Amino acid sequence: MNSAKRSRFAGSLRNLLEHPGGYSKQEWARVLGVTPSAISNWLGDKNVPRPSTLRSIIEITTLRYGPEFVSNFLAIASLPARSVSPLGERMAPTVAHYMVEPLRDGFLRILQTVPPTKQEEVLLDGAEQCLSHLRHQAAQTVSPMKTASILRQSFSDAHGASIERLNQAKALRPISGSDRLTLEEISE
Repeated sequence: MNSAKRSRFAGSLRNLLEHPGGYSKQEWARVLGVTPSAISNWLGDKNVPRPSTLRSIIEITTLRYGPEFVSNFLAIASLPARSVSPLGERMAPTVAHYMVEPLRDGFLRILQTVPPTKQEEVLLDGAEQCLSHLRHQAAQTVSPMKTASILRQSFSDAHGASIERLNQAKALRPISGSDRLTLEEISE
């Protein structure tokens, strides 16, 4: 694919993989456990690397050339995937989200090994941290009236649960009911 038609994603990935003095395509293929033609397909917008492969590329290039070398790729990875690649649907909503999948999958495998009460505690604590982040993010970008609406929608869409379901689960925990979240607390 001609570089004028290459997507922003493929172009930034090419910059990582074809660094002067770096690995050849064959060496990258060996290191990543893929074929050279797979790499050509990534760079030609015909396919996308697995999320774990992208993570490996970022780790290797960061170690070899420093964090500033990958900053352009990471900036593009934070944009909507559909806007940076014709294959963005496979990586939506962003390439950065796509790259987190191996971590999430590993976390879920580990989580299944602990007792259900501990699973619940970990999940509720994680949900609280997510809501705290969303509250902070919403407060930075929108009016207080819009904040509650954004948080309700974000939490329901992203986590498949409503704030009420979170509160119901917390009510079952052997602690006081005072730690339950309300929509008013979220919009503060």
